[in-house]
Amino acid sequence: MNYTKALGTNVKNKLNSFVTTLLVLACSLLASLPARATPTLNAGDVVVIGWSAISNTVRILPLVTIPSGTVLNFTDQGWNQATNAFSTTVTTDGTISWTTTATINAGTILSLQIGQSSPSAASTPVIMTDVTNNVVLWTSAALPASVTITGFTLTTGDPMSIAGDQILIYQDTAANPFFIFGFNNSGGTVDATNWNTSLAPTLTASMIPNGTGSQNALTNGVDAIGMVGGASQQDNVQYTGPTTGTNRAGWLARFTTLSNWSGDNTGTTVVPTISTSSGTSVSVVSPQTITFGAQSAQTFSTGGTFAVNPLATASSGLTVTYSSTTTGVCTVSGSTVTMVSAGTCTIAADQAGNSSFSAAAQ
Repeated sequence: MNYTKALGTNVKNKLNSFVTTLLVLACSLLASLPARATPTLNAGDVVVIGWSAISNTVRILPLVTIPSGTVLNFTDQGWNQATNAFSTTVTTDGTISWTTTATINAGTILSLQIGQSSPSAASTPVIMTDVTNNVVLWTSAALPASVTITGFTLTTGDPMSIAGDQILIYQDTAANPFFIFGFNNSGGTVDATNWNTSLAPTLTASMIPNGTGSQNALTNGVDAIGMVGGASQQDNVQYTGPTTGTNRAGWLARFTTLSNWSGDNTGTTVVPTISTSSGTSVSVVSPQTITFGAQSAQTFSTGGTFAVNPLATASSGLTVTYSSTTTGVCTVSGSTVTMVSAGTCTIAADQAGNSSFSAAAQ
C-alpha cells in the first residue's frame, strides 16, 4: 500500500466532508433569510418630492420604471428605534399597500391625497393620481383589489396634521420592512438631520430606520430627507431645486439635499419647481456605455487616410462620434482618420446623450 496516497485520500475525504457540511450550513442560512418582494426595488428608487398638510397631499416620484405587479407600501406611522418597529397604529395613522397593475415609467409624478379639509363622517378619502397622465389610479371610495388601506379612519380632523408627519415607503412586511425612502417633517424634537430623537408625540414623529428590526437602514441625505423640524416645522414643504434632466443618482442627490426644499404655512407662497399640472413629468435619463475595440496598426504616409475599424457602439443605440486627442499625429473627420506625422494616434469615441440617456464616459 502506498502510504502517501492513502493519507492523501483520507485528507481529501475529510475536506470533502467539511465542504459538504459548509454547503449544507450555507443553504440552511440562505433558506432562513426572508424573501424580498417581486419585483424588488432598491432604496432610493421611489422618492417623496412634496408634502402639504394644507392640501393633504404627498407627491411621489419613481426614479426607475416600476413594473406591473410591484408592491409598494406607504405609511405615516413613525419608526421607533426603541422598539425597532413602527409606532402603534392609531386612527389618524395608516398604511397603504398598493400592487401596481400597469407599468409606471420613471419620472411619472404621482399625487397621494390622504384626507380632506372637512372629512365626511364615514371615512377619510385616500386617492392616488397619476399627474403626468391625468388619471386617477384608484380611490378609497371604490377601492380595487390591488390596494389595501389600513387606518386613516376618523370622523373629525385630518391624518396629515399641521403639526407634521412622516412618510416611509417600503416593500415586504411591516414586521420586516425593506425601506425604499424616508421623509420626515415633524414639529417634535429632532436631531441635526431633522429626524426625531424619540416618538413623542407618537402621531407626528419618526426616528430614522437604522437597520435594526428591518432589512436595511436609511441614511439622511442619501435615501431619506428630514425637513427642518421642531418650532420651525412648516405645513407645506416642496422640492424647489434644479429640474434639468439627469440620471437616477443625480435626481436622488437633489431630492435628499435640504437646501433644495422650501416651505411655508399657507400652501400658497412656495411653488414647487416640478409642476403639478397634468402632463408634467421628470426627465430621468439612463446611463450608457461605449464599446470601442482596438484599432490595427497603420503604416505612416503623410496625408494618408484609413477608416476607424472596428467602429464604436453605444449601449443606447445612439450614434457615436470620433475625435483625435493627438492632432499633431492624426485628425479625424467622421470615421476617417488622416495621418499627420509618425507617432501614436489616439482616437476618442463619444456619445453626448439625449433626453433619455446621459452622456457616455470615455
